[in-house]
Amino acid sequence: MKLLPRLLAAASLSALCLAPASTGATTLVAAGHVTAMDATEYGPDCAPNEACLSWFWRFSIDIDQTLSGAKLPAKIRAARLQPAKFTPAHLAALRLFVLEPIEDVEQRRKLQADYYLRQLSPEHRLYCLDGTPERLGLNEQAFVAIQNQEQFCFQLQPKPTPPITQATAAASAAAPALKEPEFTITGPTLIGFFPPSTEAELAEDDGGIAEGQAHVRFALEDIAACLKLPELATHFELTRSLVLRFPPKGVRRLQFRGNWQHQTGIVLALPSKAPRVVYGLDGPGSLLETAPAAAGRYFGKGSCPPR
Repeated sequence: MKLLPRLLAAASLSALCLAPASTGATTLVAAGHVTAMDATEYGPDCAPNEACLSWFWRFSIDIDQTLSGAKLPAKIRAARLQPAKFTPAHLAALRLFVLEPIEDVEQRRKLQADYYLRQLSPEHRLYCLDGTPERLGLNEQAFVAIQNQEQFCFQLQPKPTPPITQATAAASAAAPALKEPEFTITGPTLIGFFPPSTEAELAEDDGGIAEGQAHVRFALEDIAACLKLPELATHFELTRSLVLRFPPKGVRRLQFRGNWQHQTGIVLALPSKAPRVVYGLDGPGSLLETAPAAAGRYFGKGSCPPR
């Protein structure tokens, strides 16, 4: 679940209409993830005859890496003007942020935030920002893939991986193999799966592994809440394969290997029909959007919209 080693999809970023920036405003660019999004009590200064359709929302962000500007603290709060709250899946996908310090002391107090959130980008194959790499100070950190006069798209330079030594190779070879989970399908069944992690990956993890697992569990809870089937069996496994047994003699083995998009998902199973796998193709958070609808159709319950 590391951010930087992944390939990221082109995503257009809209410029934000926030409080006016000062002439010498400092721009900072950072990679991280949102941990919370809350409404404030404040909106823009609207004229008496105007309808204010947007509001300031406060984002709590854990910073993984400062890419441009002064180094940011590990946790920050930033304010953004927008009409509504993002869905959980969209919040979970956000990874790149363009920030500007709030210079006005009273504004910082009102918003309980130290930065304006000027631009943001979800996690896809490429990050796209307005402007040029030079203007944002990203010359060395960015591999530019697309650029025109107003916008550029790029991949982040990955962090160097430590060399494989004889000791680490021996430890990996000596690690015990996980037993392949088996399930006997006698009624409606949900099985969430997520790839197991090595001790080295867990030691270096910045919270992304736990966050990804939580998204799968939340999707399972959303499906169960929609289906309302008292006999529904729900499971979660850290595995890259599993076995389904259909009495009296049916057996089906499922493997979840290859690229990362096919290593996380939810299996839908019934005794009377072939199982279906819903993969987290845009990351584990995307299951919150796609899995409930797929489960509703599979189990014959009609529409199960995202919560």
